Order: sequence, then C-alpha cells, then structure tokens
Amino acid sequence: MKQCQRKSGIHRLLELSGRRKGLLTVSALTVIVHALLTMVPYILIFFILDGLLIGKINASEINTFLFWAVLCIIISAVMLFASGLASHIAAFNILYELRCKISEKPGLLPMGYLKDRSSGSLKKILADDVVERIEKFIAHSLPDTIKALVLPLVVLTYLFVIDWRLVLASFLPIVILVVAVPFANASEAGKERIKKYHASLEEMNGGIVEFVRAMPVMKIFGQSATAFVKYSGTVKNFDHHIKCWNRLTAPVWGMIMSFLTNALLPILIFGLVLYFKGDLGLSVLFLFLILGVGYIRPAFKLATILPEITMISRGVDRMDEILFEVAEQKSGTAQLPSQFTLEVKNARFSYTHGPEVIKGVGFSVAQGTITALVGPSGSGKSTLGQLIARFYDLSSGSITPGGVNINDLPARGLMDHVGFVFQDNMMFRQSLYDNIRMGMDKTREEVMAAARTARCHDFIMQLPHVIPVSAIRAFI
Repeated sequence: MKQCQRKSGIHRLLELSGRRKGLLTVSALTVIVHALLTMVPYILIFFILDGLLIGKINASEINTFLFWAVLCIIISAVMLFASGLASHIAAFNILYELRCKISEKPGLLPMGYLKDRSSGSLKKILADDVVERIEKFIAHSLPDTIKALVLPLVVLTYLFVIDWRLVLASFLPIVILVVAVPFANASEAGKERIKKYHASLEEMNGGIVEFVRAMPVMKIFGQSATAFVKYSGTVKNFDHHIKCWNRLTAPVWGMIMSFLTNALLPILIFGLVLYFKGDLGLSVLFLFLILGVGYIRPAFKLATILPEITMISRGVDRMDEILFEVAEQKSGTAQLPSQFTLEVKNARFSYTHGPEVIKGVGFSVAQGTITALVGPSGSGKSTLGQLIARFYDLSSGSITPGGVNINDLPARGLMDHVGFVFQDNMMFRQSLYDNIRMGMDKTREEVMAAARTARCHDFIMQLPHVIPVSAIRAFI
C-alpha cells in the first residue's frame, strides 16, 4: 500500500538507522569518547612544553604525562574499534531485514512491473543501493559525522578558554564548511544530475547484462561491442552524466578543498603577530598549530559525507519505490468458473505516474471463439492483453472470465487457464526442453506435444544440438 507521509532523504535514512537504536547509541557514545581521548595527548604535550619553557617540570612529571598520553591513545583505539563494531553489527542487521523485505516484495508485485525492468536495474537496487550505500551510511558515515561534529566543538571550546583570539582564526575553516558545502550540494542542477546519474547507471547495468547474454551471437556474426547499440549507448550516456556532474562540482570543490588544506595559514600568521608583540606564549602558539588544525581532518568528513548522503538518499528512494509506491497484487480465493466467456466492462488503466492508456474499454468474447484486437501501434492492444492475464490491475472497471472478477481468482488458477505470448521473447540459458517446461512438472512427451501445438517442433528438430540458446534467441 502507498504511504501518504512516507519520509525521504536524510529523514528516511535516520528512520532506517533507528531500527537498531541501542547499537547505534553505543557506537555514538564510544566514538565521542574516542574523539575526546584523541585530544588528551596533545594537551599533555602542551603542559610538558609549557613546563619546559618556564623551567617548572621535572623528569618524573614528564614520564607521568607521557604514560597518560600513551594510555589515552590505547583506550581511544579501543573505543574506535568498539564504535565500528557496534555500527557494523547494526548495519548488517538492518540490511538483513531490508533484503528480506525487498526480496519478498517482487513476488507480490504485478508481473508487468517486473517485465518492464531489466535485471540490471533491479540488481542495482538490491545490491548497490540497499547493501553498499545504506551499509556505508550506517556503519561508517553516522559515526564519522558524529565525530566530525563533536571534535571541532570540544576543541574550539577548550581553545577558547586558552586564547579566544586565535580561536577566531582557527574558526575560518568551519565557516567555509558550514556555508560552502551545503551550497555546493543543494543546487537544483546538482540534484537533477544525481537523479540522472542513478537512472543512467540502472540503464547501463541492464545493457551490460543483455550484452553479456548476447556475446555468443555477436561472436558468431563477428560483431564488436559498439554494434550492440543498447550496451554502447547506455555506457556513453553514463559517461556523459559523470562528466557533466564533474564539470558542475569540480570548481566549487576545488576552491573549498584548497582552502581547507591550507587552514594552518590563518593561525600561523595571526599567531606569529601576537607572539612577536609579546601577547602570546610559544607553548600556546604550538598548541594552536597542533589542535587548531588537527580537528580539521575529521571535519573534512563533512565535506564528503554530505554528497554521499545525497547519493544514498536517492538510492533509498529507488528502493522505496518497490517497497511502497507499487501496490501489492493480492491473490483471490474464488472458485474457478466452469466456462470462460470473457467480459471486459468499462476498463480503465494507467501505468505508474503515467497517463491513462485504456479508457472505458468494453467487449465480450464467447468461449471457443477467436477474437482479434486491431488498432494502430500504441493503441493499447498489448496492454489490454496483459490486463487479461493480470500482469497489471485495472484502475477501474472489471474483467470477468465466466462471470468471476479476475481479482477474485487465485493467481495460480488464472495462470493455468491464460496463455500469453510476449512480443519481446525471453529464453533462459538452458536447453529448449527446459525452457518449454519451465516451472512445470511435465513429461518429455507432453513437452513435445506442446511444441507441436505451438508449431515449433519441426523448427527445433532441424537445429544443431550444440547451438547455444542465445543464438536461437537471435533468430526468433
């Protein structure tokens, strides 16, 4: 069923992450402890340096400071490991639930929805969007984001107590991150490019799958990859979108990263001015040169996490299209009729987010007769045939074989009595015998009888026994 108030973007990602709040809370707390402990060795070195400059520290105190510095480094590493362990366990549990749900959903969707999508595009949603991107967000991006937010806040607060003037200089990179990064990612052009990136990647995945299946045929006829238009076209289209995206974002990101990688300059210049004026101690200057720039490295994560979140959010939206936007097809329980006179009454239908293609169609077909639907290309003949086979469900109206609405019939029973020949053929990489009896427990004699009925038995018997199925597909 469709959800009226379904969340999207970062809110949807956080909703998915909330399924394992306990583990993610442990991950957040331990990464905060890790971030705080990474500061301690630098502060202890500051005390050692300050004591040496004024001559008020002895060897025993230096050893004590160094012991605590090493201990904090060890505990910090343990906390980082614990944080990563908790976030990964949470991510894998969430992914397991999502994969189970999204793997079960195709079996409940209309067959037409799956027919219209390539295996490559579904693979991208199931494998890339669900596994790689969501796992990366939960297991890596969430802890990194917390660390990138907490560490600069704590460092700047501590340094503010030491010398507020240099804090203002060290604060410039944060201002750049807060102002420039969202601006670089929030443009309408950037959002549109991300949508086109996902669409072109799905098309390329589908083209690659078809290209691999067609390779035996292409070898027979001596064709190259460029001759397979769908493959070469989708690859070139994906390449075009990647280049356009880079041209759009590269100048802005170049300026941002150039400034951030040279964030030491404001502190160094302003600190040297204060030092030579006698307003700043040498130990304090060293502390700012270390801590005032050291917090930038985790803050760099914000510059990469925001684009990643935008990409992940779009992938999750594609996943949610399967989970929520396409209505499940319910199988009925009514008894199969004894006769199959077909009646179509005021049938109306439109594809998802598309215009109405079947508008108030009605007709009757008596059992045992042959009826042809005649009309120009695109008039809805194939669509109406698929509706009778219940590849899709009507928006309104009814289709009743033997007086029973097809929505009330069991799906298996309906398929046992409806045969449908597709315009776009599909054969599995198995023998013709296996392709004919696919999904049915039939004897060899029954398979051969079906082939004779379909008028293809003589054609099959003339084929070489070693010819690959993919080559046969090319001649059908």
